[in-house]
Amino acid sequence: MEKFKTITKFQRVADFLENEIRKGLYSPDTKLPSERYIAEKYNISHMTVNKAIATLESRKIVKRIHGNGTYVLKPKINIATKTIGAIIDTETILHAPFSHILPHFFQSKGYLTTIFDISQQITLKRTLSLFLQDAPKSLLIDGYSIFPFSIINELLPKIEIIFINRFEGTKKYKASYVLYDYKRAGYMAAKQLIKTGRKKIMIISFTIQPGWTSDLFFQGCKKAFEEKNIKKFIYMDDVKNTEEEIIREFKKEKPDGIISFGDSRVIPIINYINKNHTIKIPEDVAIIGCQNSPWAIAYNMTSISLQEEVMIEKAYECIESRKRKKIIIEPKIVFRNSCPNE
Repeated sequence: MEKFKTITKFQRVADFLENEIRKGLYSPDTKLPSERYIAEKYNISHMTVNKAIATLESRKIVKRIHGNGTYVLKPKINIATKTIGAIIDTETILHAPFSHILPHFFQSKGYLTTIFDISQQITLKRTLSLFLQDAPKSLLIDGYSIFPFSIINELLPKIEIIFINRFEGTKKYKASYVLYDYKRAGYMAAKQLIKTGRKKIMIISFTIQPGWTSDLFFQGCKKAFEEKNIKKFIYMDDVKNTEEEIIREFKKEKPDGIISFGDSRVIPIINYINKNHTIKIPEDVAIIGCQNSPWAIAYNMTSISLQEEVMIEKAYECIESRKRKKIIIEPKIVFRNSCPNE
């Protein structure tokens, strides 16, 4: 570092010393060189150094101890810069358990996480507005179809936005996207059933709308069917069909494979099969769910994992890099009894 030739403004010296501390030249709890030493090293007056040190003390960067010297303080974290918000679906029975995984992961990274329930439409906008007054670092949004996308325009460019898991909006935003590959998930589920020799497959899903995850999942299933020239399959959704109607269709059609978009959707059929001892899983009917939820674990069901942990890690990388990214998360089959890996 070159010596200062002429410094008449103590502010410049204070800024320089602060920068040296930030870079780690002087660690927290260590003693700064004496004011006389600094003055001689940079060829500046002792009074200028004295005022510079006083400035650093006012900034809470150093502390003078009479008769002992000046010590570097531990940096205080700006809470806002270590705070993130997450607008997600907190109903873990039907959806990914982000409300549990997110806070735990980000806490391990030194962040505070505030969770907003996406289903609470009436209070969401008001509570979110209060939260944003403290200028948090980022906002993670599970772009479910019921999310009020209209509020995004009010958030940008005030805060960094990262869409996670899914995006069912019609407009693209200047944001990062860490999305699950739902089309690939449907393809993998259908492909696995076909691989095990299943030829008559029932798909149980949620309402299909263009661009929704249910639509993407169904497109993936159809692609696998078309590759193997499978034209006969049964599709049941939650709008046109009740649980009783789905069971009735299962008894009528007798499929040898079931794909359930959402593990819980197939539980009524599993319960029916368990009571009817003439049908066995997976011998007579193989079942693959999606989301690898607690339902899949409880019912020993093969399921397509959302890879939630990976998704959150990638979202964290977006936050730390401060660069907008588009990342697609690859699905993973978790094999259990309902469809073994053959």
